[in-house]
Amino acid sequence: MLFANIIISKKEKKVICPASAQLANNTGHGKTGFCFLSTSDTDAGIEEIVKEMVRYNSTLTEADTRAALSVLDAVVERLLQEGCKVRLPWVDLQLAAHGTAESISEKFYNKRGDNRFVLKALVNKKFEAKAVEKVFYKTKSSVAEMDPSIFQVFSITKDASYSGERVVKAGMCFRIYGKNLGFDFEDEKQGVFLALKGDRKKAVRITSFIRRTQRTIDAILPQDMEKGVYTVSFVKKNGEGSYPVANTTDEIEVIE
Repeated sequence: MLFANIIISKKEKKVICPASAQLANNTGHGKTGFCFLSTSDTDAGIEEIVKEMVRYNSTLTEADTRAALSVLDAVVERLLQEGCKVRLPWVDLQLAAHGTAESISEKFYNKRGDNRFVLKALVNKKFEAKAVEKVFYKTKSSVAEMDPSIFQVFSITKDASYSGERVVKAGMCFRIYGKNLGFDFEDEKQGVFLALKGDRKKAVRITSFIRRTQRTIDAILPQDMEKGVYTVSFVKKNGEGSYPVANTTDEIEVIE
């Protein structure tokens, strides 16, 4: 029902419709790479609905509204149990028998074997059209999907192959493989950072690269890099204005 997707803002005293974000399209349908997903931060339960109804019509008291909703609930339940298709302003409800039988003469018994009564709901098309006609929404950045990740770190050997030993000399190159590794080089908060184990104050931001793509970074260690074992992290600004950090258990050993 529509009420399940409405957010009631207690601070602003107004209705805010759902926000939407993008996720990778893994549905197997369509040729596009992403699909929209609606999200709601708060549910509107019976308390919020009662308050909205009272605000909408000043002649209704809160007690009257609660009583009417309680009676509506009981009446709809009884009519469904009597086999009626209940046509509410926003949805049609009907109980339907589901299950199998050994013969045509076998009787239906609810909750015996796979016999079950199932409540079916069909949204009223006119109500749906009105509901979506003037929707107010906002599109949020897909932060989780767009955050960076480091899958693996390699050292580059003399013959241009790469090794998982990750032993590198100062001035040499190493490779980071992951996702969403593109970044704004001019922003000093973003990029590849190495921190010396045992003394994290000695952190180095890499400023020389052979290649920088969304999935692969070939970075060059500074010539004056102090020898030792370093942890690797990557920082990228996202659409929300924060700087998520991608860490990895892969470490680089810098030798002379």
